[in-house]
Amino acid sequence: MGKPYEGELESLSRTYGWALEAEVDSLAAAVRSYSSAPLIVVGSGGSLTAAHFACYLHSLFTGKLARAMTPYELACSPVHLGELNVLLLTAGGSNPDILGCFKSTVSRSPKQLSVICTRLQTPLASLIAGAGGVSLHEFGLPSVKDGFLATNSLLATCVLLARAYHQQYSGHVPLPPSFEGLAHPGRDESAFRSGLSRACRPLWDRSTLVVLHGQVAQAGAADLESKFTEAALGQVQLADYRNFAHGRHHWLAKHGATTGMISLASQQDLPVAKKTLAQLPKDIPVAHFDVADGVNGSLQAIVLSLHIAGSAGLARGIDPGRPGVPPFGRRLYHLNGGYGGKPAHNVPGPEAAAVSRKAGASPTTLAAQGRLTFWREAYATFLEGLQGREYGAVVFDYDGTLCDAAVRYDGPGSDITARLVDLLRAGVLVGVATGRGKSVRKDLRARIKDPALRSRVLIGYHNGAEIGDLGDDAQPPIPRGLDESLGEIGAMLSSDARLADLAKIEAGHRQLTLEFKDYAAAEEVWESVQQALSRCQVPGVSALRSSHSVDILAPGVTKRHVVEEIRRMVGAGSAPAPVLAIGDRGRWPGNDFALLQEPHSLSVDEVSADPSTCWNLARPENRCATALLEYFQAMRLGDGFVTLRF
Repeated sequence: MGKPYEGELESLSRTYGWALEAEVDSLAAAVRSYSSAPLIVVGSGGSLTAAHFACYLHSLFTGKLARAMTPYELACSPVHLGELNVLLLTAGGSNPDILGCFKSTVSRSPKQLSVICTRLQTPLASLIAGAGGVSLHEFGLPSVKDGFLATNSLLATCVLLARAYHQQYSGHVPLPPSFEGLAHPGRDESAFRSGLSRACRPLWDRSTLVVLHGQVAQAGAADLESKFTEAALGQVQLADYRNFAHGRHHWLAKHGATTGMISLASQQDLPVAKKTLAQLPKDIPVAHFDVADGVNGSLQAIVLSLHIAGSAGLARGIDPGRPGVPPFGRRLYHLNGGYGGKPAHNVPGPEAAAVSRKAGASPTTLAAQGRLTFWREAYATFLEGLQGREYGAVVFDYDGTLCDAAVRYDGPGSDITARLVDLLRAGVLVGVATGRGKSVRKDLRARIKDPALRSRVLIGYHNGAEIGDLGDDAQPPIPRGLDESLGEIGAMLSSDARLADLAKIEAGHRQLTLEFKDYAAAEEVWESVQQALSRCQVPGVSALRSSHSVDILAPGVTKRHVVEEIRRMVGAGSAPAPVLAIGDRGRWPGNDFALLQEPHSLSVDEVSADPSTCWNLARPENRCATALLEYFQAMRLGDGFVTLRF
């Protein structure tokens, strides 16, 4: 099994050149989408090194926490993924661990889930094709498949990730234009490799290596441990320069005669590295390597690891690319690791997903806290009440519900349109509550052409500020100028030069909309709006968020006006007519918060904290328009009403 390691090292230059030219726009968009939250990066074997590198990139460029995990570690973790982003890394997209981890992760509804694979048309890609809301980034790496150890796929993944992050942030040192400029700037290949061989030669008669590193070189240090262990080149212990001082140095006191050291230091590590190495016993051989600061230094450390493993292999008579795999090793690799086994909490899958979304914790954590029974009872009560009603009307949010936010200007798809028409033909009234204006009327008219059906569609434009049926040309009216309640706030925001770089401001009559120019700016725009509201102190003015904008609303503007109006249309009676509300942003300050406070409401994405309403009952892999289609499948049409059966 495998191929000569030396040949793989010789391919690194070509791989680096390819990775510098490969298209990374979609990967950069994914990076942008999860830049505002913590990130879990998953990989096994060599991909775990890439995971450490991705964590460094994420923390460096976004300032957010990132953690590398193995597939089994994530699958077994009780951590709730609803507020976390997850990135899966795999070279081949076919090993049982990445396949099992993907299935497990999808079922836990992470905020964003992305996958990078350096091969095309893999079993993992087939799994992803059946799931919604997952961004897959496949790259056809031109170099030959890795041998026993990850080499070219590792370098390619790291360079692609670096370019994706670089594309979003301007204050970075560019990647060198050649592999030689990265791996050994100022030296040719021969001088680099002979120098590395001389530095490491005293280490090869020692059975254990202690590798010291800082944060920049952490991924390279992790790769050394991986390479030496997987190819049986020797034992490796890892420590950062200061954690080594907290007891780990004692290994040298008892096993100094069999231990050597490798020091990987960026420029910021040099002072502590020099002081640390100066205190070591003189009979401990040390190979010290300097790397640059930042992303280039982290990549250099990984490249050093690849070459150090090659040097160790030559010295110890082991080819790291084909060390010889015993039969039990092959059986272990292909073992079904038990992903997706019976959960410890014994809660059925659909219920577990709904409860986890609502409570913001996994059933395992809820059980440990003593809160699982409460949430299971709340789920059962909501489901019973939801399914025990005949709804004469359904009110939908538009962007993110009837159409996915990413393609909102395309309007509802044909499958969604067909289900809307089915409702209307059955005599059920349809409401649409949107933050947009006449573009929604245009989109829906292009899809619902029957005048009789159009009269049964009620649209609440600009978050319910204006209401009219689909056949009403008078709604929304021509803007009459900004409402006086929003004047001071609008002037303050328009004069903010920093905000102008982050969002486009559009003024209606009773609504101000700030559309993000970049998703990464969402929090900064929201904070600016909150500061303006606090300074102006206009009673009744509110602000809401969607996935793409912030809406500032005049007093009294709410999407619930659409529900109230359509309820009057449904019929008379002493009790309010049941109306089903469906949206995607049910958690405050989401722009569907008011709409989904209705007693019978469903979310296709975010839910509120209210245990009595606004649940998400869709399968974990579905969200937005895909989840809405699932809700449509649960609908049973009657004569002028619809019921639900989950």
